[in-house]
Amino acid sequence: MKICLLEKKILNNGEFKSKIKINEEMFLRAAKLISKDIINCYDIKSKKVGLLGIARGAMPLLVTTAHYLDIRKISVMQVQMTNSDCIKDYGPVHFINEMLVPDVEEFIILEDIVSYGRCSNLAINRLKNQGKNVKGVYSIVMNKAFEALDYDMENIDLKYVYMINDKQWVHFFWEKGYLD
Repeated sequence: MKICLLEKKILNNGEFKSKIKINEEMFLRAAKLISKDIINCYDIKSKKVGLLGIARGAMPLLVTTAHYLDIRKISVMQVQMTNSDCIKDYGPVHFINEMLVPDVEEFIILEDIVSYGRCSNLAINRLKNQGKNVKGVYSIVMNKAFEALDYDMENIDLKYVYMINDKQWVHFFWEKGYLD
């Protein structure tokens, strides 16, 4: 199930001519909403439940959420869909490497943007193949087109804060294109 943690409306009223900028205030709002929802939905005090960030994009969210939740050990899975910073320059998803906290059995995956779910699916399937469980996926931004797509996340909720449409592109305040 896909669940919006804020309000289910498309940023910038869906206009794709203007650049979508996620500034520090919007990011922190998203991180706080995600952290609060994790506290309400999961037993994060259990050492068997941990956070996993999809690198590269989710690293700021992973670190911020870990601080809000007072989690010191975090896991990272690096996957790649592009070799450039060009808009919509997607390629096939490739697994690069991972660093998983050894005693964690259940993961909450953090993403920056879920456009079509390919990175999340790769991470979920890889974790399942290792005998791990995925409790949920959280994203700062979700592409509205993904609402209608089928995905491998059976019985896993995807929760997000902001929504864009298929023609929009997001720049986060830490990215190279943000100030252009």
